[in-house]
Amino acid sequence: MNQTHSRSRRKRGQALAEMAVMVPFLVIGMMGMLDLGRAFYYQIAITNAVREGARFAVQPYYLGLNPSCATIPPALSFRFYFITPIIGSLIGDPLTINTSAVFRADY
Repeated sequence: MNQTHSRSRRKRGQALAEMAVMVPFLVIGMMGMLDLGRAFYYQIAITNAVREGARFAVQPYYLGLNPSCATIPPALSFRFYFITPIIGSLIGDPLTINTSAVFRADY
């Protein structure tokens, strides 16, 4: 009985030690996935905003554009800062997100 109790206790101690080693890696991995998800969210949001602005700019009632304007619009740029320091150092902190949109204008 005493030997069975000792083995059970060692297994619990081993599991606790393995858990203590793995938890930081799991937390950093989850934070990294959260950061990358936030970066993709910002990329999509900025792209949609640029598309809406370009769509509005080519409407016939919009008078802010001159037909002789540049054919390639400047890219909208956004600086994204990571929460997780390890992901930021691997990918580059801040991450610059660039996007642009081109629509055909039928005046």
